Formats: sequence, C-alpha cells, structure tokens
Amino acid sequence: MASIQSYKGGFHMQKRRAWVASLKARGLIVLLALVVLMGLSGCDKHSLFQSIMNHERESAKLTVKTETLPYGKITYLTNSVTGSEPPIVMLHGFGGEKDNWNRFSKKLTDDYRVIIPDLPGHGESVQDPALNYGIEEQTKRLKQFLDALGVKKAHLVGNSMGGAIALRYAYLYPQAVSSLALFDGAGAEQTATEFQTYMKTTGKNPLLEIETAKDFQATMAKYVFVDPPYIPGFIINVLVEEKLKRRALEKKMFADIMADLDQMSILSSIKSPALILWGGQDKILHVDNAELLHIKLVGSHKEVIDGVGHCPMIEKPEVAREAYLRFLHEMVPQGKPVTM
Repeated sequence: MASIQSYKGGFHMQKRRAWVASLKARGLIVLLALVVLMGLSGCDKHSLFQSIMNHERESAKLTVKTETLPYGKITYLTNSVTGSEPPIVMLHGFGGEKDNWNRFSKKLTDDYRVIIPDLPGHGESVQDPALNYGIEEQTKRLKQFLDALGVKKAHLVGNSMGGAIALRYAYLYPQAVSSLALFDGAGAEQTATEFQTYMKTTGKNPLLEIETAKDFQATMAKYVFVDPPYIPGFIINVLVEEKLKRRALEKKMFADIMADLDQMSILSSIKSPALILWGGQDKILHVDNAELLHIKLVGSHKEVIDGVGHCPMIEKPEVAREAYLRFLHEMVPQGKPVTM
C-alpha cells in the first residue's frame, strides 16, 4: 500500500509540475500571483479583474486613453512610441474588446506606435442603442477617431468583424492605408461552418445565448478556440455578467453588422498590401475563406496556423505576431524591420 501511495504522490506531483510549466509557457504565473495577493487583501472580483487587465496592459507597454467624438467616447490603448509612422491600428471582432490584442502587441510596442480602440458598442466606448453599428458606419467612425488622433495613414489589423471594417476602410480611404492584415476576417464567405449553419437553421447566435459561466466555457471551447486560454473562474463570472448587461445592445449590433457584412463587391478595388492570417480550425469563419480573400486581394500573402481557432492573436499570440512582423518586413517597404 505504501508503494501505491508513493506512486500516486509522484504522479500527482508530475501533474502539478506539468501544470506549472504550462502556466509559465503562457505567461500566467504573475497573473496567478496577482490573484492570490489581491484575494488576500480582500478585493472583490471586479477589482481583481481590473488589476489583471492593468498588468496585461503594462506588460505590453500599453496605457488607456480616451477621445471624445461627435458620436460619443472612444476608449483605446496606446503606447509611448510616437516617432514611428504609420502606426498599427488593431480592430477586435464582434463582442470583443481592446484587451484581446494585449499579448499580440508585446514587442510591437517597442518599435511601433500602436492604437487599439474599443470599437463603438464594445468595451468602455460609447454604447448608444440609437447608433447604427453596421460595417459602413463603424468604418466612418473609425476614420473620425483616427483623424482626431492626427493619424493620416495606418497599418490596419482586424479580427473577424474588425477585418470587415479594415476592408471597408481600405476601400473608402485607400490613401489612408499602408497595409491590411486580416486575422480570420469577416466579409467574404466561401464555405459555411457549423456555427453559421446552426445560426441559419435555428435563427440563434450561440455567442448571444450565453447565460452562465458554464455556457461561456462550452461556447468558447466549441466554437472559438481549439485550446482555450486559461481564464480564472472569477474572470469568467465578470465577463458573463457584463455580457448579460449588454445583451440587448449586442443583439441590435449583430443585426446591424449582418445587414452589410458582405464585402465581396469591393475586394477587387482594394490595392493595399495584405496579409491573410487564419486559424486552421476556425469554426466561426471557415479557413476556405482565407483562400477566397487571397484570390480576390491581388498580391496578398496568406498564412494558415494549424491548431488554432477564430482568434489567433489570443490563442497563439507569438506565432501570429511573428507572421505579422514577417509581412511588414518583407511586403511593406515602409514597415520597420523588428527583431523577432
């Protein structure tokens, strides 16, 4: 019996060591330390959540700023590099927010000016149900925002809905775009996914049906990620609470987005250098769409990351960043080479 117990103890110790090694690889040891320290000091889950977000931003050398525009307030992340033009502007997807790009931004912020807004209707930016949140309107608001910051030309990086906005921006304001990077970008459909088929047959969007932490985890694992990133339970609870508060607005936004999501008619007019980066196992926007965009955007470069779902910049930020830096270095003359 003693030998069995000893074997069991060794087995569990190996599991613990493997778990710690996994956390180190994902850069989460500091996060867990923060959770423990803040928990011991009696902070509530919202304060803990904010502390972790602040740590993530600081690690990427990003700070929060705001800009007030005619349509409302925009909250965004940026860094202190001001001499590098054009800046890199990162656009999140539907239901996402600016912090989706924190880990992807690391190292980029050493050499490039980075601007990451909460798009209207998302995060800490204006949430007015009277606004139209379609792609065309969001694109025009993005132009107003960048004009207010004095940005005349930018590298655009967009995930999902953000990709559709980047495409529309390059079409409407071609002289204002240095390059495009579409990370599982919406706007051109070749093959339907299980997610899209489910929406068409049921009329329901699984991302808008989340009610509990269990729903959140199940939806992320089924549709969004191949290997979901570690998220402490209390953070999931905060995210679900926020999602429930925003349910009516998100449903309105989604209807507006779907009304003009298709960007196929404008693709042949877009001449900006383009990177199309896709998760090979994306269950929301099929990887076949990457090839369609590659064909339609003449001269574009395509890369597929195996073992990744809908959000490469979250699931494999280092791999996505290296692919993006190669693109800037090799395909965009004004892109500044950066050590990877």
